[in-house]
Amino acid sequence: MVRYILSQGVTVRTTDVQRVAQTERALNDLVREGVQLDFAAPTYVFTKLNEVRPSMIAEATASARSGAEQFAKDSGAPLGPIRQATQGSFEILAREDIDSESTSLDKRVRVVATVSYQLR
Repeated sequence: MVRYILSQGVTVRTTDVQRVAQTERALNDLVREGVQLDFAAPTYVFTKLNEVRPSMIAEATASARSGAEQFAKDSGAPLGPIRQATQGSFEILAREDIDSESTSLDKRVRVVATVSYQLR
């Protein structure tokens, strides 16, 4: 029986992540057919943070205001202006908690913002 061993490293950089996912499934099909492959799962990097940042900050600010309005209502004091606001870090996570962020095709992006309001 003749046996061949081929070893090769491949790096793919593309914005067509669906095609990468299809290729990974095709490699899995080869393994099911008995072809011995040693390959690592692809790593997916989220590169669109600057595109989603403004809307995420707006959403975090609106959420902070809503919370502050509830505090003001509960205390019987009118809500004043923002005293201080800080944008914390952005966190990029796997969509599902069971996945690794780097190998998960779908991501969740989270921002932590701290907004302090004055109550009058």
